[in-house]
Amino acid sequence: MQRPIWKSNKLLLHSLFSAAKNSWTNPWTGIVSLSATVLCVFFFIWHLPPSSYAITVMAVAAGVVALRQAMSGWERSCWFVLFFALMVIEFKAIKHDRKSDELRFQAVVSGFQSQLSKSEEILRQTTGSDSFPEFFAVYPSHGSQWFVEVVNDDKLPLFDVSVDVVQRPAKGSAQVYSESIRHPVHYQIGTIAANTFRESQIRLAPGRYLFWITTRRSFFQENINIDRDPSAPAGWRTSWCAYKDSKEIAGKCD
Repeated sequence: MQRPIWKSNKLLLHSLFSAAKNSWTNPWTGIVSLSATVLCVFFFIWHLPPSSYAITVMAVAAGVVALRQAMSGWERSCWFVLFFALMVIEFKAIKHDRKSDELRFQAVVSGFQSQLSKSEEILRQTTGSDSFPEFFAVYPSHGSQWFVEVVNDDKLPLFDVSVDVVQRPAKGSAQVYSESIRHPVHYQIGTIAANTFRESQIRLAPGRYLFWITTRRSFFQENINIDRDPSAPAGWRTSWCAYKDSKEIAGKCD
């Protein structure tokens, strides 16, 4: 009499289950599993993996331990040591990944700053320096008109420089400003090359003057004083001081 199919399948499943159960309780299964985990640990020690690799091996090993309920004391001790080693490796991998991420981020920031510096330099080359030109009154070799030297000590040129000159009251005078403030004398200086010292077209008589200086990138003020002083060489004393936003930035006025 032929056995029913469902009974045959049931017996087959029971046989497979028994074989699987026996395989997990077999001591050689523990030895093979421990050996594979040991190899992974040593490989990770010599070649530190990315984070999550060690924890994945630990999860697989924990599954093996859960299935092997009847383990000897030495096997449990070995698994404990291996779990601890995998945990240490995972912490080191996380620390290494964070350090690598920080280095990559710093490299990106450094590259961005480098590109920004290059862009700023290109902009400065195009628009010129944001510094100020310095004007000096020079004693005339002939005649009574003092000529004015202009200096640009920056490494970039100054573009579109213009000056409006107003005569200020004499030293000790109660007058606030003369009528020249309503009608300043305008001078178009143009471009002043980098590291340049040259004579401008401005001519001054002895007195005190306010220069309104405009460049392509900024605006400045400068006071130039030509005062009579018998104790000074040639009987004249000159001084100058420059301002930006009402703050003195260069020179010293008497």
